[in-house]
Amino acid sequence: MKKEFLRSSWKHALLLCSAAIVLTLLVLSLPNRTVQATYGPVPYYVDSWSPAGGAQAECNAASAYTGVSYNGALKIDGTSNGVNNGTYGSGAITIYGNYGWGFSWTSTPSIGAVIVKAATHAYIFPYSPAATAGYYLYAPEYKTVSHATFCWNVSCPVGQVLSGGSCVTACVYDSSIPASSPSCHAPCATNETWNGTACVITSCPTGQVLINGACLTACPFNSAIAATNPACPSACPFNSAIAATNPACPSACPFNSAIASTDPACPSACEYDASIPSTSPDCHEACAVNETWDGESCVPNSCPTGQVLVGSTCVTACPFNGDIAATDPACPSACEYDASIPSTSPDCHVPCADNETWNGTACVIVSCPVGQLLIEGECVDACEFNAAIPASSADCHEGCAVNETWNGESCVPNSLPHR
Repeated sequence: MKKEFLRSSWKHALLLCSAAIVLTLLVLSLPNRTVQATYGPVPYYVDSWSPAGGAQAECNAASAYTGVSYNGALKIDGTSNGVNNGTYGSGAITIYGNYGWGFSWTSTPSIGAVIVKAATHAYIFPYSPAATAGYYLYAPEYKTVSHATFCWNVSCPVGQVLSGGSCVTACVYDSSIPASSPSCHAPCATNETWNGTACVITSCPTGQVLINGACLTACPFNSAIAATNPACPSACPFNSAIAATNPACPSACPFNSAIASTDPACPSACEYDASIPSTSPDCHEACAVNETWDGESCVPNSCPTGQVLVGSTCVTACPFNGDIAATDPACPSACEYDASIPSTSPDCHVPCADNETWNGTACVIVSCPVGQLLIEGECVDACEFNAAIPASSADCHEGCAVNETWNGESCVPNSLPHR
């Protein structure tokens, strides 16, 4: 029993001696520069450490233990040998004295906390006040460090943002990221995404479709194509909810294109003429060529020669006035001397001789036979000695000599010879 106790004591002493030697070597290997350091902070132990979201997410999670918020974070991944010695974050953090399950560090920013993780466990080393150096940080259970995350706070001037432990120009569109970040670009709409050069539309509002990078009104009957696409059918004129090509879309009323053929207001076709509706005034039985529909029946619109339309009946026309019936009181009787003319005609009179004419009252002689003269409407014999005067004229006698004169009976000398 005594031997076992001595053997155990010897092992503990050897372990403490080794730790002292390692610590001495770490101190001696510090860089030759002035730093503000905190030795041996008491870490917080976290059994299962796995915040999602990178270095800043880890520092945000560490705030729950330290009570301090951090706006700067840098994660240094380890290898099979722990976190390798070197400078990280554009010179913000320097790792040295790595021995697999522990390391020391110096920094440009003042560090508020360092998270050292191995497997699923982690130590959170708080520094208050913040420090620019730390020594002999180690992983839980002295296992190889899988990564170390440094947390700090930096206040940058207006127009700058913390990046890799330094203040750099902030993005003009998002002051929380550097201007050099690929995410620094003009804000895109909610339905756009940045393709590295410009905002491009990735989705469109309801009722629109994405065509060649632009949102166009979608075809109401095929949302995969634009309304302007020739393949987009027009709406049914009588049911805008369906396409005109839909079998359920009724045809137009043949007599009123503004309503459907199925509409009760669409009249049926005329039984006599299918090209017109049954409600048309022209929908009636067929009339003869010389007939017209008067709204109730076919009535003549013309009559054969010698007839005239009286009311709706063809009757014998007045022979002397084709516009009235023969029975019309205004229709005159035929002339008793010439049946081809009415009795009211000025030409209706007794017939005149060939050498006579009607003067409106009676026949009067207009010419006489040879050897006669027309004297006061009568033909009389012409003088045998002078056909220009009637035979009854006192001047009708034989011709007298130059020196003779007619005395009514004979020619007598009109002077005696000289003795």
